[in-house]
Amino acid sequence: MHESDDLGSRLDAMVNIPLSDVMALRLTGFRNEKAGYIDKPSAGEKDVNREEAVGGRASLLWNVTDSVSIT
Repeated sequence: MHESDDLGSRLDAMVNIPLSDVMALRLTGFRNEKAGYIDKPSAGEKDVNREEAVGGRASLLWNVTDSVSIT
């Protein structure tokens, strides 16, 4: 086992989109890569413990009245 030759990375993003005066859409997303550092020479593989995660979410906000909102 020895150190990895690669770097990990992380990207986060968010955008708010107004749909009308009372409604808006929010989109969020992420990508996370962790560099591996364990090699498996018998199989010719490098960085076998490398990880990658990708995900996102969408939410809608509706301001029904000045005092009532639904997400």
